[in-house]
This record gives sequence, C-alpha cells and structure tokens, in this order.
Amino acid sequence: MKFFSDISFWWLIPWAVFSAVIAFWYYRNQKGMNDVSVGIRYFLTGLRGLSIFLLGVLLIGILLETKDERTQKPIFITLLDNSSSMLNYSDSSEVLSKTKAINDQLKNKFEEKFEFVDLKVGDKINNEATDFSEAVTNLDAGFDYVYN
Repeated sequence: MKFFSDISFWWLIPWAVFSAVIAFWYYRNQKGMNDVSVGIRYFLTGLRGLSIFLLGVLLIGILLETKDERTQKPIFITLLDNSSSMLNYSDSSEVLSKTKAINDQLKNKFEEKFEFVDLKVGDKINNEATDFSEAVTNLDAGFDYVYN
C-alpha cells in the first residue's frame, strides 16, 4: 500500500497546528461555553480541531495505491490448419503424427516456461481434435482470435 498526493505530506504538520489554533480561537470567547466544564470544552475544541484537520487532509487529495501482483506464464499459441488440403501431400498419412510430434517436443522442452494453447483453424476456430475435414482455412480469423 502506498499513499501519495500532489502536495507534500509535510504540509500536514502546519495544517494540524493551524486547525488546532482555529478550534481554540473559536471556543475561547464563546458566551454559551462559560457554563460548560473545562473537560467538555477541551473535548469540543479537540473535536473541532480534528474535523478541520480531516477536511484539510481531504482537500489535499491523498490517494491510496495498492498493487496486486501475480505471475503468469506467457502463452504459446499454435495454429494448425484443419482443412482437407493438408491431406494433399504424398505423405498425408503422417501429417497428423508429425504435427503432434512437433507440438509434443515443444511442450516437453518449454512446459515450465510457457502455457500452451493449441487452436485448429478451419472455417471456424476451435480447440477440438484435428481431423482435417474443414473445406477452407480462414487464417485471418485465426490471427484475429489470437489478437483479441
């Protein structure tokens, strides 16, 4: 927790003295206060001085700043094309196993440093199983999803 203000906190000392003098000056010649005991008069003077001091503190505009820190791992995002065009290669039967192997190697190497998110990009963005059944790949939607 940190307190700060536009005005130096050292100004609170003269303000406290000023508010005590104003409260004392106000009650020193009050005609209705002659019947009241000295203890109550000091109590009322102190209460008025405290209220004037608190008004000054509020006018100074003291702000309270709190910080809540938490450590999060950075996110490592992979976008995988889930369209049927991924099966157009001569080794199309191995495409899924190779992409899974690359993802597993990355996760094994960097799992302490990163949080991994695997997204499949087709007509829509999802994180379901890869089946290469989508008709089109909308990479722009994938990058917009990551950006947002």
